[in-house]
Amino acid sequence: MNRKHLVTKSCTAALSLLMLASTSVVCIPNSINQPVFAATIKRSQEPAGQYQINESFPIDEKDDNPRFDTWSLLDNINRKFYGFKGQGSVWVHSNNPKKFSLYINGRNIKLTKVGRNKWVKLDISKYTKNGNNALQISPQKGISASDKIDVKLPYPVLIDNTKKYRDNDTFKAMDKLIKAEIKNGYPSVQIVVIHNGQIIKRSAYGRVNAYTQDGKRIKSAPKVTNTTLYDLASNTKMWATNMAIQKLVSEKKLNIDAKVNTIFPTFKDKASDKIKGKTDLTIRDILMHQAGFPADPQYHNNNYDPNNSNKRKKDANPVYTQDRNNILEKIIATPLQYKPGTKTIYSDVDYMLLGLIIEKITGEREDQYVENHIYTRGAS
Repeated sequence: MNRKHLVTKSCTAALSLLMLASTSVVCIPNSINQPVFAATIKRSQEPAGQYQINESFPIDEKDDNPRFDTWSLLDNINRKFYGFKGQGSVWVHSNNPKKFSLYINGRNIKLTKVGRNKWVKLDISKYTKNGNNALQISPQKGISASDKIDVKLPYPVLIDNTKKYRDNDTFKAMDKLIKAEIKNGYPSVQIVVIHNGQIIKRSAYGRVNAYTQDGKRIKSAPKVTNTTLYDLASNTKMWATNMAIQKLVSEKKLNIDAKVNTIFPTFKDKASDKIKGKTDLTIRDILMHQAGFPADPQYHNNNYDPNNSNKRKKDANPVYTQDRNNILEKIIATPLQYKPGTKTIYSDVDYMLLGLIIEKITGEREDQYVENHIYTRGAS
């Protein structure tokens, strides 16, 4: 996929039309009390796969049980799950099902016909709603320590309903605007609109690899389809690296006006460098994409020729590496394309370097630092 992204007002306007779609609130009476059953399978045929709820109940009250919530006993019997109105199922297995009650959004699903030690798939589509739903497992009186119930609740499934919305005026306007953008140079667009568990719009526009590295349009490139894979690049720049940098600055562990060589002493100009500026390069320069580095030196591609990016040449890339332990050395060896601070050129190298700075200061891999200190519940 072409990495030169174009942003125009009219394309933004096309996407903003999505905001015109209406939403609705669904209210379901909570007086339903009805058993629902489906085919059973033996314990040896335990359903495989990934589930948003996959737990055994009741949760034992033990000092060494991290699943037991001593602050809110209700949390030990209640679980939230995401779903859509009109769909959903839950797998249940128990050695004594008569000792438990199962509720979906407050509606009792009786387990009286569930056999012992058999997995049963229950249809809960009548009781689900769009968004967050509630599952509750309540033990009955006289339950023994050996009584258990296992619950597996799958993730929701998207339903294709694009035919119904094919003549939607909003989507027609979107098609018109995006096609105009493609005609005037936008590389490609792939759109999926999902509303309450239904795919109501799925379209593809433009061509794969629509431009050469030097910006020439390739009119013979294959068309984008609904199954074309895109490189969702640069998301971690914002949601990992920038977040980590902000946290370190707020904690006074990092000064963005500090020179890079105060963190990495070897980060300096060499006498042979045609364009110098690494010795005085600051973290602020990097954050502003004014560090002087090329957009993409393709460290991963040994056959990339920096002197002729349109042709592959065996072993032509002097900064090629497959070892993350060598990447700082390769960044230092990467020639600058302009004097830092004099231009603004978006560069992947800038954020690779920022990631290394984060790891040096924190002593952790960037992914682990972000997970442990930013996105983990209760992280400081």
